[in-house]
Amino acid sequence: MEHLVSDIRFGIRQLVKHPFFTLIAVVALGLGISSVSTQLSVVNGLFFKGLPFEEPRSIVHLERINVERENYGAEVPILEFLEWTKQQEAFEGLAGYYIGTANFTLGNTVERYNGAFLSANSFDLLKVKAALGRGLQPSDDLPDAPDIVVLSHKVWSRDFGADPEIVGKTAVLNGRSVQIVGVMPENFAFPVSEDLWVPLLQQQDVAALSWGEPAMSLEVFGRLKDGINMDQARSSMAVMATNIEAAYPETQQGFRDVDVKPFLDEFFNRQAKTMTSIMLLITGLILVIACANVANLLLARSMRRRKEVAIRSALGASRQRIISQFLTESILIAVLGAILALVLTQLDIKRIKGMMVEMNSPFWMDFSLDWRVLVIVSVVTILTGIFSGIVPAYRASRLKESEILKDDTRTSSSLHMGIFSKILVVVQISVAAIILTLVVLFVKSVNNAIAVDYAYDADGILTTRLGLFEEAYPDEVARANFVNPLLQRLRARPEVPIATTSQRYQFLNAPGTRYEMPGKAYDIPSDREFARFQYVSESFFEAVGLPILKGRDFNPEDYTVEYPRFALVNEAFAEREWPGESPIGKRFAPDLMVEEYEDGEKPLIEVVGVVPSMQESGVFQDSDDDGAAFFLPQTASTMPSFITIIVRGRGEAGELAPILREEIGALDKNLPLYAIGTPRDLNEQATIQFRFFASIFRSFGILAAFLCAVGIYGVISFSVNQRIMEFGIRQALGATRAAIFKLVFGHAFKQLGFGFFIALLCLSPIILSPGVKDSMALFFYEIDHDSLFPYFISFGFVTFIALLAAAPPASRAARIHPAQALRYE
Repeated sequence: MEHLVSDIRFGIRQLVKHPFFTLIAVVALGLGISSVSTQLSVVNGLFFKGLPFEEPRSIVHLERINVERENYGAEVPILEFLEWTKQQEAFEGLAGYYIGTANFTLGNTVERYNGAFLSANSFDLLKVKAALGRGLQPSDDLPDAPDIVVLSHKVWSRDFGADPEIVGKTAVLNGRSVQIVGVMPENFAFPVSEDLWVPLLQQQDVAALSWGEPAMSLEVFGRLKDGINMDQARSSMAVMATNIEAAYPETQQGFRDVDVKPFLDEFFNRQAKTMTSIMLLITGLILVIACANVANLLLARSMRRRKEVAIRSALGASRQRIISQFLTESILIAVLGAILALVLTQLDIKRIKGMMVEMNSPFWMDFSLDWRVLVIVSVVTILTGIFSGIVPAYRASRLKESEILKDDTRTSSSLHMGIFSKILVVVQISVAAIILTLVVLFVKSVNNAIAVDYAYDADGILTTRLGLFEEAYPDEVARANFVNPLLQRLRARPEVPIATTSQRYQFLNAPGTRYEMPGKAYDIPSDREFARFQYVSESFFEAVGLPILKGRDFNPEDYTVEYPRFALVNEAFAEREWPGESPIGKRFAPDLMVEEYEDGEKPLIEVVGVVPSMQESGVFQDSDDDGAAFFLPQTASTMPSFITIIVRGRGEAGELAPILREEIGALDKNLPLYAIGTPRDLNEQATIQFRFFASIFRSFGILAAFLCAVGIYGVISFSVNQRIMEFGIRQALGATRAAIFKLVFGHAFKQLGFGFFIALLCLSPIILSPGVKDSMALFFYEIDHDSLFPYFISFGFVTFIALLAAAPPASRAARIHPAQALRYE
C-alpha cells in the first residue's frame, strides 16, 4: 500500500509537470470512453432497465403462432384472448390492448391524443396507481359499466393547467360522452407514449361476436406468477392453445403455439438490434483508437524518461516497481479521462433525450447513467489504463544504463518507439477506415431516404389527417356525408382551387392487399402477389401534381358507383405484371370488400391509367417490397375512418392551415386536426429517427478521423524529433529537402498501406457476402450492393487526414539545417 500511495503521488507530480502531454492524453481517452459510456447508456435504456414498474422482468408479451404457416408474431383476436384469460394458469393475469388515436374535447380544448384501449385489469397487473382519482379497475370492463377515461399527467398539466377538479368532469372522446376518473403518475405513458386510457371492452360488443367473424385483434401482455419462467409459461400456453384449436378447428387451425417473450422485445425488430450492435461495436473501435493514441504518447514519453529510469534502476528499483510506476500513471490518465467522459456523456445524453422527445419515443426509454453503466465504465477505465500503459511500462523496465549511453551517442533510433509504435498507428488507420466506411454507407442511405424522388409536388400542397370515429360517424355513408360537404366548402374558397382526399398517411407506406390475376392458379393464398393501394377522391392526381403517364384519370361517374370498378396502377405494378405490354384494359382481383359481393366473388378491377411510382412502400422497409401500388376511386361505400385531406392553394401551402381548421371546425367542432404539413415535412418527420442515427454516425466518423490524425501526427512528429541529427547529416552528405520529405512520408504511407489491407480484410464480409448485406439493409438503402464507391470515399478520406497529419512533421524534417543537427543532442 505504501508503494501504491508513493506511485500515485509521483504520478500526479509527473502529470502536473507536463500539462500539455496530460491534456492530450486525457482528452483522447475521454473522447474514447465517452463514446462507449454514451452508447452503453443507450443500450442499457433500451434493453436492460426494463419497464419502470415493480418486478419488470415478470411482465411479458404474448403472440399466437401458426405452426403450419410459420406465421410468427400474430396479434390475438379478442375472442381468443378472452379464452386465454379463462384457461391460462401461468400468469397472475393477462391483459390485451390496441393503440389508436383519440379525438378528445373538454371545454374549449379540442385535441387529438394517442390513446391506449386496454383491459381494465392492466393497471393492476402493472402495479401502478393513479396520481389523482383512480385508474382503470376490472369492473370498468363489465357490459353495464359507465364510459370513462384516464388522462396522462402530461396532458393534465400541459393542456388543463393541472386542474385538481378535473376528476369527475365530462368530456367527449371519439364522439362519445365519457367521465374523467383519474390522472396517472408523471412519466407514465404505457405501453409506448400514450396520453389517455380507455377500458378495452367499451370499444367492442363482445356478446355479439362469434368465432371467425371479423373483430379487433390485440397485443397481449401478462405478469408471470412467482416461480414460473418464460419457458414454462410458453409450454403451458401451448397446451392451452392446442385445446382451443381442438374446440374451434375451423378458425384456429394451426394456432397451437404461443410465443412468450420479454415485453420490450416486441418493440425491437432485427433492424433496431443490428443498428444498436453496430453502434456499440463502433464505439468500442473508437476506444481502441484512443488507447492506441495514449499508448504511443506514453511510449514516446518513456523514451524521454530513459535517464530517469536508468538512475532509478541503478539505485535499486526493480522491474516490477518501474512497471508499477508507469502503469499507475497510465491508470491516473484513464481515471481523468473517465471523469471527462462522464461529463461528455451527460451532455450527449441530454442531446439524445431532446431528440427522443422530438421522435415521440417510448416512455420507458431512460438513457440516464445508472449503476450498470458506471460499473462497466469503471472496468473499462481500468482496462484502458492497463492496455494503454502496459507496453510502455514493460519497455521502460527493460532499459539498461549502457544502452542509454550508447543511444545518446549515435544518430540511429534503435531505442525509439520502433515496431510496436508503428503497429499502433496501423491499428488506428485500419479501425478508422472501418468506422468511416460504415459511416459513409449509413449516412448515404439516410440521405437517399430523405432525398427520395417523390414524383409528385412535395412542397406545393398541404395535408391534414382526420379521424372519423364510429360514435359520431357510425358507417361509410355518415363519413361520406361529412367529407363530401367539406370538400365542397374548401373548393368554394378562393384561396383553395383544388381540394381532395387520400387514404394514405404521410404519403409513405400505404396500406396493402394481396390480389389475383385472372387465369392464374395459386397453391396457397400466400403465393398471391402483394401491392399497396389507396382510395383517392376526385382531382387527386391534379392536386398532388402526379402526371398520368398512360391512359386516363378517373371519370366523375367513377366516384358515384357503389363499388370501384377501375384502377390506376403505378409503374412498378405495371412492370411487375405486364412487362413490355400496355396495362390499359388489363384486369386483376384485389382482396377488397369480398363480403360485399354476391357469393363472395372477388370483383375484377380494370386498369385505366398508369402513374409514376411515388414511394408507396415507405423507406427502410425490411422486406422485398418492390413498391407496386394501385389507386381506386373513393366512393361513398368505401369511406375509411381515417382520411387525409389535401388542398392546393394559390400561395404558400402553409398559409392554408387556418382555412382547413376553420372549415372543418364549422362542420364538427369536436374534430381535431393532426399531422398538418406538406408531404416533404411529413416525410422528414417520418425519417427523423434515421436522421438521428445518421447524426450519431457522423460524430463517430469525425471522432475516429480526429483521433487517427492525432495519432499519426504524434508518431511522425516524435520520430522526426528523434532523428534530427540523422536528417542533418543526410543533408550534409547531399540529400535534398525533397528527399527528406519523401523519406518521412514514405514511412507514413507504409503504415497507411498496412492499415488499409487489414481494414479490407475486416470489411470483406460486407463487401462480398450478400447475406451480410441483407442483414445490414439499413446501410444499403438505394445503394448498389456491388458498388465500391463508398469504400473509396472512406479510404480516400483516411488518406487525406493521414496526409494532413504527416505534412507538418515532414516539412519540419525537410527544413532541418546541417549546422542545427550538429548542435543537437
